[in-house]
Amino acid sequence: MPNLAAQLSLAAYRMAPTREGTSALIDATAVNAPERWLGPDGASRLAALDDGSVVARAAGDGRLSVWRDSDRLDEDREDLAVVDGPPGLSDVDLRAVDGRVLAAVAGRGHVSLWDVTDRPARRLGGLDVGAGTPVNAVVLSPDGRQLLAGGR
Repeated sequence: MPNLAAQLSLAAYRMAPTREGTSALIDATAVNAPERWLGPDGASRLAALDDGSVVARAAGDGRLSVWRDSDRLDEDREDLAVVDGPPGLSDVDLRAVDGRVLAAVAGRGHVSLWDVTDRPARRLGGLDVGAGTPVNAVVLSPDGRQLLAGGR
């Protein structure tokens, strides 16, 4: 609701720039508001560690994007070309295990595991699921020892 309050306060101020309107505008914009972030065309899935220190995006353009200890999603991004173009990637999951951050990604005919702890991220392995097989979901077990993937 902070965004709506800020928008309404701005509209009221523009209609009548009174002392009350100024006060309402300042009050409504003095809070952290959610940031809208547009990614590449196509579907994208996001995953984050519980503490927010690492965020990952699996995108329809085939890239895995990773942000580490960043306050903003438009800064310090590492992009990894995982698959070539559409339909790209459909899911991502992150787990912190024994001081490492693991990312599992999935897409049509693709499942892979990455160590994204530091730059550059490195591919640890993958599963051969067949080129046309849709893989829509991927999840790592809490201890990071099992990777589960599912499709239609």
